Amino acid sequence: MTMGTGFYFMKNTKIGRIILVIVWFFHIIYFLFGIKTIKDNKNEIKSIQTDMNF
Repeated sequence: MTMGTGFYFMKNTKIGRIILVIVWFFHIIYFLFGIKTIKDNKNEIKSIQTDMNF
């Protein structure tokens, strides 16, 4: 949303729009490949629950 607003207000500034597109592109690449999630491990969850007496 914020980048879209910046893109709109830079309608007369071609280099500003180019920079915003580059930044947006690298954000998407980072979110797709850079952020790792924790895998669900049911055995580990059961072990923790037995240790906590659930």
